[in-house]
Amino acid sequence: MVSCSDGIIEAQNEAEDMFGCERTAEVIRQAGQDGLEAAELVERLVVAVRAFAGEQPQGDDQTIVVLKVG
Repeated sequence: MVSCSDGIIEAQNEAEDMFGCERTAEVIRQAGQDGLEAAELVERLVVAVRAFAGEQPQGDDQTIVVLKVG
């Protein structure tokens, strides 16, 4: 289970496009397919958001919680 604050979804690039739900879901889906551990998934998502935002300053908190069962 992955939960994140709106600061992830609403992160903007210099063109003011948002990272969005679809990009967030794709990063999470790919991380699951790659068999990443929880901490690795968090790191991948943070890196993807930062790469997307480029030089745009962070406008909100960015919190990610990953719960792995089993």
